[in-house]
Amino acid sequence: MRTARFLRAAAAVLLAWQAGAGLAQMGPPRPGPRCLPGNYDGGQTEMAAGLSLAGNHRFRYALSYGALDETAEGRWESNADSVLLTSDATTPPAFTLVSRAAGTPGRLHLDLDLPPGISSQYFSALVRFADGRSTVRQFRDDGLTLELGPQDSPLSLTLLLQVVEIESQVFELGGEERDLRVRFDPNDLGKVAFAATPLRIDGDDLLLERHGRLIRYRRTSECGASE
Repeated sequence: MRTARFLRAAAAVLLAWQAGAGLAQMGPPRPGPRCLPGNYDGGQTEMAAGLSLAGNHRFRYALSYGALDETAEGRWESNADSVLLTSDATTPPAFTLVSRAAGTPGRLHLDLDLPPGISSQYFSALVRFADGRSTVRQFRDDGLTLELGPQDSPLSLTLLLQVVEIESQVFELGGEERDLRVRFDPNDLGKVAFAATPLRIDGDDLLLERHGRLIRYRRTSECGASE
């Protein structure tokens, strides 16, 4: 499958970049370098990360962190204290409601149609009830079934792919509709849509805050040299 091959290739590139550097601390900024193009390694414990800034203002980015693999390509610019990344256009993953029906009384059931190679166990659903309660439940291979009590009145649900911080639109549940089927289209899953996202310049290093961690990218090539 194209998505699985894409993720494996991204991970291979990232492992080649990994240098095992520890988590960097943010200190007072140092003067920026005279030139920015080059290759940078942001590897640290449990994370592989690489960044390449070309002299023609194109960039390549890749990161592997736990079950997460992501890449990006696009344009970079800079100002006095930051490098700004803006990705090429991407098509985000999409959730589409395929069908809805009354289903079995006393339960809410969701089926999720997925491309080959993607496990349903990566997905979960946020269900909201009329009394203000909500619950998050994980999909299994046979879908997701939530037993309902006499007072349970589900109003809506949102599907989640938390490993890459993706969520669907809110699907409203009308009347007695309790049996739903949703299709997931990965599209450009794994490609990051940076939009003038800043990396702080700290001497010859670049600092990026992502996924709750500070990534320090250290130059690994001569200034101006990039792959």
